[in-house]
Amino acid sequence: MSTPTPWPSGPFKLIASTGIDSRPDIPKDHYCRKNAQIMALTHNTIFRGLNSIYHHAPLVQPSTQDASDLLQFCGIVYDFIHGHHTIEEQVYFPGIEEASGIPGLMVENFEQHKRLDEGLQAFQEYAEKTTASSYGPETLRKLIDDMVEPLGNHMHDEVPTILDLHDKLESETLRSIYGKMHKAAEKQDMFKSGPFAIGNQDKTFLLDGVHVPFPELPSVVNYAVDYIISRRYRGAWRFNSSDMYGNMKSFPLGIN
Repeated sequence: MSTPTPWPSGPFKLIASTGIDSRPDIPKDHYCRKNAQIMALTHNTIFRGLNSIYHHAPLVQPSTQDASDLLQFCGIVYDFIHGHHTIEEQVYFPGIEEASGIPGLMVENFEQHKRLDEGLQAFQEYAEKTTASSYGPETLRKLIDDMVEPLGNHMHDEVPTILDLHDKLESETLRSIYGKMHKAAEKQDMFKSGPFAIGNQDKTFLLDGVHVPFPELPSVVNYAVDYIISRRYRGAWRFNSSDMYGNMKSFPLGIN
């Protein structure tokens, strides 16, 4: 297999470390370690999707199928981010505060979400209201540029926040809370969230110096997503950064 052409870096910087290596105070068997890695890899999935949009936007011409597919992909990325944040706000954050007995423990995370609303809504409106004929890369890239600092900082900051839960929640309590969040996430549109989550992974990526399998699924699921579930929005998945097996694609993707 030929080596894929490297992707341009940024504008969103991937999370390569949860910070656990500098936290000897955290028990090695506490679930916060695993939970922080899951959150980091979820955020990296989002970053890869946004980075793909950003770098392919100038290569896409108005009034083409490419433009239609890219706009659809933008809408899917928004849906994934919005769904992730909504579940955190409705399940994860409240669960942590209730179990810890510390009101306001996750208030900064809530506030960061609020500060992201305006930029995310503008991104959503562009994706949903723009036609292929009115597509313009400058506008799309500006919307993403405006989100880089607030969204990037939030998603990087949230990871060490999870590590800090080690002395506030029992390991199994945190595991249970995240389990409820994961179960809620499974209710999202699988025809969108499945191919997006699986199609923006890099099996060579190291987190905390090691490869962490993500999402943790039987290999048969990858095949099912590739050959069945991804059919509905097949055009949009051209802008995924990887195939459905964690192999990064060459940059740029096939643009007509």
